[in-house]
Amino acid sequence: MSRKYQEHDEQVEFFRFISYIPYRGKKLREFCFAVPNGGTVGGRAAAIAGARRRAEGLTPGVPDVECFVASKGFTGLHIEFKRVDGVPSDVKKEQRDMMDLMRACGRKCEVAFGAAHAWKILAEYLDIKA
Repeated sequence: MSRKYQEHDEQVEFFRFISYIPYRGKKLREFCFAVPNGGTVGGRAAAIAGARRRAEGLTPGVPDVECFVASKGFTGLHIEFKRVDGVPSDVKKEQRDMMDLMRACGRKCEVAFGAAHAWKILAEYLDIKA
C-alpha cells in the first residue's frame, strides 16, 4: 500500500470519528475541513487538471486539515497528516515552510501521525475531554 493511500485512510478515519463528537450544539466535523491540495498522477488529463488547480490557487505545502475555531490565543488549527509509522523527516520542506508562515500569522500547526494522534491534537486544542 502506498504511503499516500495510508495517509488518506487515516484522514478518512479522523473525519469519520469527529462526525460523531458534539461541539457547540453541532458536530465537530462542521468546524473542520480537508484542504484538497494533493497532486494528480498520470497523463495529459492529470496535467491539465493540475494546471487548472494551480491557476485556482492550489498552494504547495498547505496542511491537510483546518479547524477554523479560534482557541488558546490561536486563530485556527492546521493539521498535516502522515502515516502512523511516519517520522518527522516525512514532512517536506515546503510543508515546514508553509506551517512556519501560518504560525507567524497566529495559526497553530501540527503534524499528526495517524487519526488517533490528530484527534489528540484537536481535542487538546479545543479543550475537549476525550
